[in-house]
Order: sequence, then structure tokens, then C-alpha cells
Amino acid sequence: EFKSGSVRNFVISVESQLGPLLYIRVWHDNSGIKDKASWYLNMINVMDLQTGEKSYFLCDNWFAVEKGDGLVDRVIPFASSKELKSFAHLFTQSVKKKFSDGHLWFSVFSRPVRSNFTRLQRISCCISLLFCTMISNAMFYRQDTNATTNKAGVLMKIGPIEFTLTQLWISFIGTLIVLPVNLIIVTLFRKAKYSQKTLVTYHLKETERRNKRLEKDEQYEKTKRFFSRAKNHFKHSKKLDEDEIERIGAIPSIEDKTRTLPHWTIYIAWGLVILSILTCSFFIILYSLEWGAKRANEWLITMLLSFGQSILVIDPLKVFLITAIISFLIRRPYDDETLDFNDPFTGALVSNNNIAENDGQDIYNDSQIKEVARQRRVRLFDLRPIDSNEMSRAREQRLREIKMGEIIREIVVYVFFTVILLFLSYQARDTNSYGLYRDTKNLFITDDFHGINSLNTWWNYCDGVLLKGLYAQTWYNNKNLTWREKLTTGSRVSMRVGAPRIRQLRVKENSCRVHRRVKHIIKHCRDDYNWFDDDTKDYTPRWEKVLNKTAIKMIDESNNETKRCKTPWCYQSSVRTKSGPLKALYKTYKGGGYVVSLGRTYEKARSLLETLRSENWLDQLTRAVIMDFSLYNANVNLFISVTLSFEMTSMGSIIQDYQIKIFRLYDHIGGYGILVYLFELLFVIFTIYSFIHEILLLIKQRKEYFNKFWNIISFITAIFSITAIIMYGTKKTLTRLAIRSLRKTEMGEFVNFNAIGSFDEVYSYIVALVTFFTMLKFLKLLRFNKRIGMLSQSLRYARQDLNSFGVVFIIFMIAYAHMGFGIFGRSLQSYKSFFTALTTCFRMLLGEINAPDMLAVSRVYGTFYFLSFISLVFVALLSIFLTILNDSFAHVKRELAASQHKNEMMEFMWSAFRKVAGINNKKTTEDGDEIMKNNITTMLNNSDAPLAKFDAEEL
Repeated sequence: EFKSGSVRNFVISVESQLGPLLYIRVWHDNSGIKDKASWYLNMINVMDLQTGEKSYFLCDNWFAVEKGDGLVDRVIPFASSKELKSFAHLFTQSVKKKFSDGHLWFSVFSRPVRSNFTRLQRISCCISLLFCTMISNAMFYRQDTNATTNKAGVLMKIGPIEFTLTQLWISFIGTLIVLPVNLIIVTLFRKAKYSQKTLVTYHLKETERRNKRLEKDEQYEKTKRFFSRAKNHFKHSKKLDEDEIERIGAIPSIEDKTRTLPHWTIYIAWGLVILSILTCSFFIILYSLEWGAKRANEWLITMLLSFGQSILVIDPLKVFLITAIISFLIRRPYDDETLDFNDPFTGALVSNNNIAENDGQDIYNDSQIKEVARQRRVRLFDLRPIDSNEMSRAREQRLREIKMGEIIREIVVYVFFTVILLFLSYQARDTNSYGLYRDTKNLFITDDFHGINSLNTWWNYCDGVLLKGLYAQTWYNNKNLTWREKLTTGSRVSMRVGAPRIRQLRVKENSCRVHRRVKHIIKHCRDDYNWFDDDTKDYTPRWEKVLNKTAIKMIDESNNETKRCKTPWCYQSSVRTKSGPLKALYKTYKGGGYVVSLGRTYEKARSLLETLRSENWLDQLTRAVIMDFSLYNANVNLFISVTLSFEMTSMGSIIQDYQIKIFRLYDHIGGYGILVYLFELLFVIFTIYSFIHEILLLIKQRKEYFNKFWNIISFITAIFSITAIIMYGTKKTLTRLAIRSLRKTEMGEFVNFNAIGSFDEVYSYIVALVTFFTMLKFLKLLRFNKRIGMLSQSLRYARQDLNSFGVVFIIFMIAYAHMGFGIFGRSLQSYKSFFTALTTCFRMLLGEINAPDMLAVSRVYGTFYFLSFISLVFVALLSIFLTILNDSFAHVKRELAASQHKNEMMEFMWSAFRKVAGINNKKTTEDGDEIMKNNITTMLNNSDAPLAKFDAEEL
């Protein structure tokens, strides 16, 4: 069996000297189960044991029916010196060797076959390196590192684990400190010579074991005895000529050229390993006695960082740099001189160097050599490469197996990914969210809210509803509230997070022009709100005077020396308010404005509002009043962000709107939080796997990738998944900043959780899209179903007709939207703009038609609009659409019936299942016997046996 990464050596006896080789023919019979029949050949080295000459043959290709060109029979030409010294060849071969042998941690599992740096020695070096890393990192924690940790701040936080820039630097330095010690120990293990007595004893035991296993193989025994005795006879003969003596001297020595240090140095290496482990353990215990829990956790995280850097950075970098430098500068052909005393080649050398005397038995003559060669040819007579017909059948069979494996793997991966995605999607949405939304809405969105139609009713709403909803009132028995109860809302189940805030946006006086014909009647004009002409100046109370810089400075001195005026009469930009633009029903407003914070108590808030009302804080220049506040319900672990907007239009009306956002910021609580962490990690792994898979597929297929519908769906899903991961990390960062700001202000000022709520809302939309596209891929798994296949083929066949129909349909819908906007735009809300009119037209297709309102606006035009839309769009166009689908479905059905289409993959999967389950195998066995008979007949008829050509007399 040829294992992956193995190096196999064979001792072969031949009738005469090999001489200069030009090529080697290599083939196999494609035997094996599934992928066991395929193997990858890197290179072949041929060495003449008599002359010591080496020949190299570079293959670097697969012998597999399902890979590449599908060949299992290749002729490999002799590799020239230029090919052997090329940088690409040297670098590739050296990296493969060094990564499996030079990377200390990976080599424990991927140790090369021809390597005598044992796994026990490698594991010992790893343990020594780990303990040295522990003590090197512990030395940096002798002093108090709290100050440096606080200065560095939290660099990254993954669940309960967080590390700083200082810890990252300490881990890197610690890794570099222990590197020389580890290199010395590894070098001593690699370079120490073997004990010759131990090698011979070990080889004799292995030879005895191998002989017992092959004692029934007569040809093997004769060939081995011939090789050993003939060479021993040549070695002790006194009649050898000079050429024979020269050939015998060229036989390789048993000595491993890579080992240059004396054998006793291996004991020094073991001593260093034991000493480093014991010494480091002792001092680590001493250090830990001085540490507390916090310092010990910091040291543990630093040590884990060093461990990761050693595996992922230091060792790979060492391998790549050394390999690149050696391959570029030395340019010596790759030759693995490491001897493995388990293979036949080394065994032959040990035997030839340790057989002391001849046993006196007979030596083979020429006739006996020919007899051995004749018997070998007879044994190889039936061996021949697989013929082209059989290879094509095997290739087709193997491709079907691969396709079936890909389908099964796709189903398994998809099911796991869907389960993880659904778990994360549903755990982020609490079933109590709607109940909390409803209760919050009932608390603030009352009839008084909808009845606001003037500034006076707005003040009344604030005094009667808003403040009583935001601040808990005294108990029914006049019992005073505790300090904690004063932080709750009127329902006493949710707590205010920060102080509520009211923000006003104004326009300038005379912000529009009065028509010249009425200028003598109207002296002023106040426009609607716009971003380029809003008022951003600072005023004194009652909006009387504009403050200059000197006045602002004096106010600053009276306001605890703050840098800018913070009264309700001074404008604050969106940077200072930390708010983004707000899209209301009528306009979109900036994040800045004239801001007032209501404070933490009911008395303070009511006093402040009464003062503002008496000083006419709201007047005819006010265009929007926006209230923001945040709540937290610890009972269900949900945050609430509420925004109430009141738009004062230039027409004199007040438009009310509200936004209540329910979201969760802390998902990892208790034992359930660990499960959430695990599923989030699995989601990241699956996302990275899917993204890399789609990128590789895109690179392979290029433009053809986007011609398949399911490829587009998979690509969109991968992009949205990556976006969801990035947004999740950003949301956690914003949450940390908001909580830090809340602690800093001691909940006495407004903290903008509305931005986090909006971000969480967008994140939920992205997750919803990922869930939608993932569930949509269920149709792909059903593509082997006959009906589903007919449906997809019908849509593909009708694609051109549907494109033409779509253009006509859009033209009709746009035309009716324009006509509806022109006729009903001034009277009906459903036609107040072009886009609302277009939406109304699509709703009419679903049967939602409000004909009485149309007729009430205009009996003539309303009737014409209604009847024409029903006849042309609702009846004619939809009938054409159904006709196109019906015709394409009938066409596909006729084609399938004419071709007698069979789903080959489903039949193959079903036959494979029957074979595994042992159901109805009689027919399959008969078919296999028939195929075997045909192969035997073909082999007998073919007289050309490329590996068994000899004369009839010799046979």
C-alpha cells in the first residue's frame, strides 16, 4: 500500500547492467476501492548498486482515471540536470520535505517515512519548547503590569478571553527567546550518529520477521539469496579485475551522511530535554505563588499566544525562508540522503556490510541466472496495463462516484449550516419582543399622541403622558420611591438607560421668497426644513439675540468651563450629539439641533419643560421635535430604543411618527451562552469554508460561473454571511463603547442606543436574507426530482419569452402609475407620489382594488382607469403570462417523453445503496461476471504483452 507522503524503496535484480536510462514506463491496474485506486507520483530515483550511478525521473502527476488527463499508464523521461536544478523544482520538493519534517509541531503527525528523528524525540522537543515558553513569558510578569495593560487597552475580545497589545508583544519576545534552545536540542537529535550494534541487531530482527511473512514465496527467496551470495562471492574473490573492484567500491556505505555528531551527543540532547522541563516547571510554580487570579489569567493568555505564534508564524516562516534561500543560492539537486532502516534498500546495505564470510554454498552461474529471469517473466505474463475501453468505463464509474460523494457532502454540509443558521437567527429574536413592543407602544403612543395638532397640545402631551411614562410615580399609598425605583418607567418593569433627550430643528426667518404680487400683504416667509438653510446659530433665551463669541465664552465660564454652550438655545452638531440623520414621514433631518436633556428625576424633567414652555422654546420657526430615550428590561434581557418625531410643516399641520426598536445586546449568558458561542464559531468556520469554495470555483470557471443560477445564489449567500460576521463584530464594539459612556456619565446624560438599535435592525435584515437564500437552496437539493427538474427546464426554455413579456409588463405598469398619479395624486393617499402609485398598481394585481375612492374623485376618469386596468393588465397580460408558462411546460414534457430521459445519477445512487444494503444483487453479480468474461477474452486475443516478451524456446 502506498500511503500519502510515503517514500518506497525496492531492490531489483536484473540480468545485466542498466546502463544509461532514457525513460521509465509506470502504470497500475486501477485496482482498489474508490480513491484507493488513485495515487500521485512525485518522482522516481534509480540507483545502480554496482556503479553508484543515480538517475532521476520527474513525474509530478496523478495516476488516476478521474483526475487530469485520466491516464494510469505514463512514460516518464529522464530528468536533465537543468530540470533538477530549477528553482521551482528545488523549492517545491524542499518545502514538502521541510514542512513534514522541519515544522516541529506538524511533524509529530506527518513525520516522513524516511526519517530517523523519531516521534518520541519530536514530542519531547515540543514539551520542552512549551515549558520554556511558559517560563520566558512568566519572567515578564514579575513586575506589576496593570499600568501597561490599562494603557494598551483591550485589543480584541473573544467571549471571556481578551488580550492587549502588551501581551501580544510579550508573547512574541518569549517565542524568540526560547527558539535557540529548541534549535540546539533538535540539532543534537538529528545529527547524532547511530550505534552500529543496535542497527544490526534491529535489522536482523526485522529480517527474521519479514522472512516469516514471505517464507512461502519461493521466487522471493531465490532472488534474495542470489543477490546476497553473488555479491559476497564477488567481494571475497581474488581473481577480480580492476573494473569489478571499482564497482564494488562504489556501493553506498551504511553510514548516514546527514549525521555528523558522535553517538553520545544524543544523551546530551535527552539530558537537556529533561533538565529544561524540570527546571521550568520548578520556577513556574514559584512564580505562580506570587500571582493572583488576574495575573495568572494574563500569563496563560500570553502563553497561548506564544504557542499559536510558534505553530502558525515562527515555524512556517523558518521553513519558507530557509528553503527559499537554499533553493536560490545553492542550487543542488534534491537528494534525500536520510536512511530508513525499515526499507529493503537499507536492509540490503546492512546485509552486504555485515556478512562476514561465505557459507561455502554454490554460486549461481549464467544458466541459473537465466532460469531466475525466465521464472520472473512467467510470473509477469498476466500483468498488463488496463485497456482503453476498460479505462473509459472505469473513468465514467469513478466520476459518478465522485459526483455522488459531492452530492452527499453538499447535503450534509448544507443541513449542518442550515441548522446552525436557524439556531442563531431564532436565538437573536426573543418571543417576548412583540409583547415588550406592544406594552411600550401602549405606554407612550396614546390618543393624546395622535391628537397633537398644535404646540399647545404637544406641551400637554409631554406633561400628561410622556413624563408619567418615562418616570415612575409614587405608589398608590403615597409611599416614596427608592433610588432604584426612580430609574424605572411608569410601568416599573423597564429601566431608563441614560437620560431622555429632546432635540429641536429650526429654519431661518424669511427662508423662502414671497411672490411679488402679494409682497405688500405678507412680509415674511418660512419654508419647510432643508439641510442647506436650517438655523444653526446660538441664541439667548426666548430666541432674542444671536450670541457672539464673547458672549458664548462668558456663558462657558458660568457652565463649569465647558468648551461650548450647552443650553437648549445653542445649536449642537451631529458630532456632539452622536446622532445620525433621521428619516421621518415628511422630511429627513440632520443629527444635530437644539438639545435639552431631561435628567434622572421626574421633578427635574417637569421643571425643565415648564421653563422651556414659559420661554417659548417652540415657535413658528420650529420644524421638527425629536424625542430619544432608551430602556432596558432585565426580566427578558431586551433593550428598547424609542424615537418620537413631530414634524411641523409649513402648511401648519403636525405629523406624528414613532420608532420602537427591540434588540438584544447580550446573548452569552449562563450555560446557554456557551452553546451560542459554539454555534457562532461553527457559523464562522462554515462561512469561511463556503467563501473559499466559491472563490476557487469562480477562479476555475471564470465567466461561466455566473451563468448558473445556483452559483449566483451561493455567491450572494457567502457575501451576505461575511457581511453578517463583520456587522456582528461592529455591533459588539458599539455596545462596549455605549456601556462605557453610560458608566462615565453615571446615567445622567443621554447615551445614544438608537444607533445600535438601527445597526442591529440592519444586521437582522442581513441574517434574514442569508436565511432566505439558504432555505431557497432546498430546491437545488430537489433537482433530481423529476417534477422539479421539469419546472426548472420549463423556466429555462421560456426565458426569452418571459424577458419580452417583462418589458411589456413594466411599460404598462409605469404608464398606469403615471396616469393614476396625475388623476388621483391630489385626492388619494395611495397615489400621492409616483412610487406610491406604482405600489398601488401592483397591489391591484393581487385583488386589492379601491374602486369607490377612484369613482369619488372622478366618475368618468375613475371608471376609465379602473376598467382599462382590469381588461388590459389584470386579464390580458396575466393570461399571456400563463400561456407562456403552459406552452413551455408542455414542450419540455414532450421532449422528455420523446428522449425517454432517465436520471442517471439517481439510478446510480440507488444502485450503490442496493449494493451496500445487499438488496437484489443477483443481476449485478451476473453483469460483473459477464464483464469479467469479456475482459479475459480480450486479454487472450491480444498477443501483445508489453511486460512479457520472450522467445518460445525459453518458455
